[in-house]
Parts: sequence; structure tokens; C-alpha cells
Amino acid sequence: MKDAHNYNIKIDNASEVALSEADLENTRILELNDHEILFIENNTIIRAKIIEFDPSSKSYILKVNGRTIHLILQNALDLKIEQMGLNAHAHDHLKVVEAPMPGLVLSIEVAEGDTVNKGDNLLTLEAMKMENIIKAAGDGTIGKIHVHVNDKVDKGQLLISF
Repeated sequence: MKDAHNYNIKIDNASEVALSEADLENTRILELNDHEILFIENNTIIRAKIIEFDPSSKSYILKVNGRTIHLILQNALDLKIEQMGLNAHAHDHLKVVEAPMPGLVLSIEVAEGDTVNKGDNLLTLEAMKMENIIKAAGDGTIGKIHVHVNDKVDKGQLLISF
């Protein structure tokens, strides 16, 4: 039996709207580009500016009529995965940072005991004459730094533990 609702939309992490294909019959996208969506719904033209998009979570930050909206679009498969608890992000279970490639540690931006947020710079590796900034994949507190500046590291080598 097919689900009556094909899409679930979470708005501002508070309200949820379930939509079926029939619900979308009165909506037409007039224009779509990397920065804006222009669509018509029930004879009303709506312009939504795309501020940010995360393809892994299918989440958008939109500006509609001067209001900023955080929107997550989920299809039936996404909902099933969420119900089964299989959508936990890797950074939710982050305990260590390993070298993604062999290289030379050029700098370390954190110290043991520092609190870091997702996206914060942790250290810089030089690999094939390119500088690669290793960033925190999630929030946490630095437990131990296992390398020093000018250390040569192998792929998969433990760099930092939380």
C-alpha cells in the first residue's frame, strides 16, 4: 500500500506539513536557479531566496517575504530511515579525528581541553604541496592531541581524540 503523503516538510524545527502529489497540483515552479525559487500557488506568486542548502540533510534556509525559514524536505524513504533510527550523522558519534591522507602537520589550531564547534579548524595537513584544513565534524571537547607540528602522518593515523 502506497503512503498517502509523499513528502514531509519540517518548518523551523517546529511544525510539520505532510504533502501528497495531489497537494502540489496547484503549485507550479516558474523559475529555479541556485539562489532563488519563483513559484505560483493558488494564483499567488511566491519568491523564495535560497540562503543555504545542505544536500545531505535536504535542509534549506530560505528568505520568503522578509522572513527566514529553516525547511527540511523528506520523502517516504527519508521518513522510514528516520523512524528506524538509521539517520544518525557520523559527527553525532565522533570520538576521534584520523588523517584523511598521508601528509605533514603544518599547524595545530586547538589545545587539549578546548571546546570546538562543528566546522572549527582543528589542524592543517600538507599533502602533495597542498594545505588541507581539517575541521571539526561536530561539537565536542578536545581530549588528546596525538600529533605535533612537523609530524609526518599516514592515512588513517589518529590525530585528535575527544
